[in-house]
Amino acid sequence: MKKILLSLSLLCFLNLNAQTFNCGDMLIDTRDGNTYQTILVGSQCWMAENLNLGNMIAHNTHQTNNGQYEKYCIGDSLSNCDTYGGLYQWNETMQYSSSSSQGICPSGWHVPSYSEWKNLEMELGMTQAQADLDGFRGTDQATQLVLGGTSGFNVLYAGAFSGLHLTLSAPGDHNLICSSTIAANGKQQKRGFYDFEGRVFRGSGSCPCAYDYGYSVRCI
Repeated sequence: MKKILLSLSLLCFLNLNAQTFNCGDMLIDTRDGNTYQTILVGSQCWMAENLNLGNMIAHNTHQTNNGQYEKYCIGDSLSNCDTYGGLYQWNETMQYSSSSSQGICPSGWHVPSYSEWKNLEMELGMTQAQADLDGFRGTDQATQLVLGGTSGFNVLYAGAFSGLHLTLSAPGDHNLICSSTIAANGKQQKRGFYDFEGRVFRGSGSCPCAYDYGYSVRCI
C-alpha cells in the first residue's frame, strides 16, 4: 500500500510539473530564451514568426559546421534579426544532417517539408492541382499569409541572402522561406512572398549555388 501511495504521489507531482503546450501558446526556445507566437492552420501547428537563433556573422562569410548556430541579419544589424528573424543557408538550416528534418528548429519542431507547405496552402483555398505547380500558384494565399492577412501566419518581407554574391537584400518587398525538401533537380525547395503578388511562389533555385543562399525559417 505504501508503494502504491508513493507511486501515485510521484505521478501527481510529475503531472503538476510537466510542461504542456497547446498550439496558440507562446513557444519558448529553451536554447536561447526567445519566444515565438504559434498558430494552428488546419491540423498543423506553425510558428507565426521567423526563427531567430544563433550568433550573427558578417554577410560576406559563409555559415559553417562549427558547433555554433549562425545567422545573417539584414544590414548586419541584430535589431533587424529581432524584427525579421535570421537568414540561414541550407546546411545551417538542416544542421548538417541528411537524416533529420528537425534541423535548426527547437526540440519537438522541424523544418517543414514540401508536402507540409502544400497542406498549409490548401487549407487556405489552393487546389491540389494548383499546389503541385511551380512558380506563382493559387489565388490569394500569399495575401492571407503575410502580416495583416486573415490567416495570422504573419509572413514579413524579410528579404534574403544571395550566397552567389555574398549580399543581403533589404527587407521591404519579398521574403523567401525554405523547406526541408530537395526538388527533383537537386535544389532546395522554397516558398516566396512578394508585395506585388497575391499568390505564393514555389521554386527550387536555378543553380548549385542555391544551397548557399540564405532564407528565413519557419518551424512546424
